[in-house]
Amino acid sequence: MGLMNTGKKEGSQIIQLFGRGVRLKGRDMSLMRSSRLDPVLAPKHLYLLETLNVFGVGADFMATFRDFLKDEELPGNDKPEIHTLKLNVMEDVGKSLKMLRPKVRQDTKQAYSFHRNGPLVRFGQPVTVSSNEFYSELGLTPDIVLKERKVELDRYPRVESLQASGVKDVMAKPGQAKQHERYFDDDHLLFVDMAALERDLERYRRTRGYANLLIDASRFPALLKSQVWYTLLVPDDQWKLHADNFKRYQSMALELLSLLMDHVFNYHRRAYLEPRMELVALEDARGNLPDTNEYQLVIDGSESALIDDIKQMKEAIEDNRHAAYRSSKSNGVSAVQIGAHLYNPLLHLGKDSRIRVEPVALNDSEFRFVEDLKVWLERNQQAIAERGEQLYLLRNLVKQGVGFFEAGGFYPDFILWHVQEDRQRIVFVDPHGLRHTGPKDEKIEFGERIKDVERRLKNNQVELESVILAPSSTTREWIISHWGMTTEELRNKHVLFMSDSDYLDSLMKVVVGEPKAEVFIQP
Repeated sequence: MGLMNTGKKEGSQIIQLFGRGVRLKGRDMSLMRSSRLDPVLAPKHLYLLETLNVFGVGADFMATFRDFLKDEELPGNDKPEIHTLKLNVMEDVGKSLKMLRPKVRQDTKQAYSFHRNGPLVRFGQPVTVSSNEFYSELGLTPDIVLKERKVELDRYPRVESLQASGVKDVMAKPGQAKQHERYFDDDHLLFVDMAALERDLERYRRTRGYANLLIDASRFPALLKSQVWYTLLVPDDQWKLHADNFKRYQSMALELLSLLMDHVFNYHRRAYLEPRMELVALEDARGNLPDTNEYQLVIDGSESALIDDIKQMKEAIEDNRHAAYRSSKSNGVSAVQIGAHLYNPLLHLGKDSRIRVEPVALNDSEFRFVEDLKVWLERNQQAIAERGEQLYLLRNLVKQGVGFFEAGGFYPDFILWHVQEDRQRIVFVDPHGLRHTGPKDEKIEFGERIKDVERRLKNNQVELESVILAPSSTTREWIISHWGMTTEELRNKHVLFMSDSDYLDSLMKVVVGEPKAEVFIQP
C-alpha cells in the first residue's frame, strides 16, 4: 500500500488506518495470523504474506508511531523469532500405563464421537430418558430436575474488604446481604428480542462446536419462564421495568440459555459416550503425548530482553543440564525437569509474557505443583522404592487429552499414575481456582462421579480418582465461610489446598489408595 501526503501529523485518520491493518480469515476462521495462532504448523515465511506493508511519501508518522510503541513498551511488530528447545519423551512407559478413551468403531475404524455418531440434541424440545423413566417437556436433564443442579447467574456486585485488627466490625460481611431470586415473566419477556437471542445462541452453538444440536426459538419463552432450571440473582435497580435495563434483560437471557445449552449438550454427550469408554495402553490413546520433539518459542524480534532470557534458559537446560531454570523477569520463561514426568522439560511463562509457546506452557499454580512434587519425590524416593511403587506424571493436553463429560467437558491438568505390581491407580489432578465456583460445580463433584466411570470399566486392577488443588490464593477458611461446607465434606470431595504446607502428603495418601478417613488436612 502506498500513501502520499498522508500522516504528516498525528490524527484519527492514520490511527484508524494502522488499527485496522489487514483482515485475515486465518486458520479455521480464527481471524488470527498463523504465526500467532499455531507456531508449530506455520510455514517458515508465511508471515511475509500476512504483513501489510505501508509506504509513506511525504509522511513521517511511521517513525513517530514506532517511537510511541517503544515508549509504551509495546512490541514493534518486527520479524518474529522462533527458538526451539528439545523435548525429551520417556520411552516404552506408554506400553504399561493405562488410559481412558472412547472405543473404536468396527466399521469406520475411528473412535466413537458424539459429534459424528451421536443423536441430534433438540434444545428445549421434550425429552424422555428411558433408563430412569424421566420426562421433561422443556428438554431439561434429570440432574437439573431431580437433583436440583440448577444453572446459576449472579448479577450482584462482589465486594470484599480488608480491615485492621482491633477495629470494630461495622461492615456487613460478603454474602450477608439479602439477595433476590428473579424469574422472567411476560412483562420482562416483552423487552427481550427473541430473533437477536436466536442469532446469538446460534453463534454460540457454532463457537462451541455443538454440530448436532438444533435450536428452536419458539421454545425460549417457555424456558425462561420456567422456575425449575435456573437461579437468577439480580439487584432491584437492575430488574425493575425501565428502559435502562432492557439490554440487561437481553444479556441475562442469553447467558442463562447459553449455560443451559452447555449443560444439556454435555449430558447427552455423556450419556452417549459412557458405555463406549475403554482402558487402553497410553501409547494407543492418541493425543495424550506431544506429537513433536521440540518446543517452539515465538517472540517479536524487538524483545531483546526476553530473547536473552530464552537463550539463558536453553543454555541452562540443554547445555548445562540443570534440573530447573527460574527467570529473573516477571514476564520471562522458566523451566523444570522432573524424572516422573513422561516428557521434559516443562515450561512456564510469567504474567503478561509476550512469548508464545507450543506445546502450551504451565500457568502459575500448575508450575508450583510440579516444583513441589519434584521436591516431595526427591525426599521420599527411598521409601517409594522400598515399597516397590512407581509414580508417573503427565500434563494432560488441553482439548486433546483425556476429557470427562461427566464434568461438563472437564480436561484435568495432570494425570498421575501409581503403579504397584499389576495394579494401577490413575489420579486426575487439577490445580483449579475456586473463588468463582461453588460446591455444586461439576468439577468439584467429579471426585464422586469418577467412581461411576470406574465401575463401568469393570477392571479390578485399575482404580480412578480425581483431586482438585485450590491455589495458594484460596484458603480453606475462605471456602468454608463462603460455601458453607465443613472440612470433612471438602476432604470427601478430594478438595485440597496448596496453602497447606503438607498438601502433597494429603494428595499422596489419595494416590496410593489409603482410606479417606486417614487423609489428614490441617484444621
